[in-house]
Amino acid sequence: MATNNFLEDLVFKTVIDFNFFPETKTYKIIVALSGGPDSMYLLYVLSNLRKSFDIKLIPVHINHLLRDSSTEESKELREYVLKQFKLETLIFSSDVKRLASKWKRGVEETGRIVRRQILNYVFDKYEADYIALGHNLDDQVETVLFRMFRGTGLNGMLGMKPKDNNIIRPLFFIEKSSILKELNEKKLFYIYDYSNYELKYSRNLIRHKIIPLAEIINCNAKKHIFEVSMDISQAYEYINLKWKELLRRNLLLENEEFLVFKAELLKGDKYIVSEAIKGIFEKFSGSVYGLARKHINCFIVNASKKGSYSCFLPKKIYVSKSCEIISFWKKKGFFKGFNFILKKNGTLKLPNNLGKINVNIEGALESKVYLRSFMEGDRYKNKKLKEVFLEKRVPKDFRKAIPLVAIENEVLHIFVFDGEETVIELDNAKIQLSFQPSELYCKIKNFLV
Repeated sequence: MATNNFLEDLVFKTVIDFNFFPETKTYKIIVALSGGPDSMYLLYVLSNLRKSFDIKLIPVHINHLLRDSSTEESKELREYVLKQFKLETLIFSSDVKRLASKWKRGVEETGRIVRRQILNYVFDKYEADYIALGHNLDDQVETVLFRMFRGTGLNGMLGMKPKDNNIIRPLFFIEKSSILKELNEKKLFYIYDYSNYELKYSRNLIRHKIIPLAEIINCNAKKHIFEVSMDISQAYEYINLKWKELLRRNLLLENEEFLVFKAELLKGDKYIVSEAIKGIFEKFSGSVYGLARKHINCFIVNASKKGSYSCFLPKKIYVSKSCEIISFWKKKGFFKGFNFILKKNGTLKLPNNLGKINVNIEGALESKVYLRSFMEGDRYKNKKLKEVFLEKRVPKDFRKAIPLVAIENEVLHIFVFDGEETVIELDNAKIQLSFQPSELYCKIKNFLV
């Protein structure tokens, strides 16, 4: 779709370069329509794209009730979109100021949450393919600067992406001034929002004060910041590959509740190791929010020393280094201790989905024989069991996952070392034990022995 319009050609190039429409089908797109310049130009170019792509547009407008005129503006917007684009606009209203007070959040943040919730609701209801947002080059620059001032790492410096899962930003490479010029030349309708000039909002300070000052130093400052964010994006793709490769190379066991790695993990490049820990934290908690550089550095420094070490990361994520193995846990103490007295025949089901043990007792058993997990003070073959575990390189967080047979503190049989079947003759009885380990136990045993 080549036109004589530079901006529309740039949007078309973005669509092609980032593969917005890879399949031959009708794509349903939710268009976030605030009524401001960006969203109105977004609707305009998407409407024109219908000449080249099979797309169905569903405009969604959210009235935040922040201005006295907002309800009338919403009505005017709906009428204009219907007349100009032959599209019916879905309109939602939300008292953002009241919600901000109720949620004890800022108006800006509350507005973002409300928009996200409503757009996701419509997305699911209409079984859409994308949510189209009107973010442009200026928005990217403001996002990067805002995150820098607030404090961020390389990941935050990436800002936004032209395509991010179900979010598309067709105007990503266009400057705001070009959008305004195009709207005015084509005499397209848009709502003028005075709140965009109120300096009590951080973004407005960046937009109207900081960026103009930067452009005094260099008139292309905005473009240069944008280009740096794109360079960082490419570099970060490489960094992502490196830390994921580091995790794969050192992974011993993967589970929904915990991950186990060789301690060699910590010997990689410090930055790559830090990013790997962030990746694990995000996997368990859903985001990296709350995890600071100091938490990661503290763990790396202490876990790199000889001996055992454990700590809690934010959100109660537990990390432990023991016997040259590092484990990350959603919660501490995942493996619960267990203790069964062997009295009768049957099948004992072990906790934590570790498996089953069949018990067959012949004769009269007088002593109390236990099938249980490790306890402090246990002895095995004339040695403290704790010392045996250290010799066998069994990390402390997995010791309770190993079933054993004992009389008081004297351990007779440890299944992980002595085999999965045993016969114990005691008093006038014979005890036959047969362990049917679960898949999880087999994976644990695999890296233990």
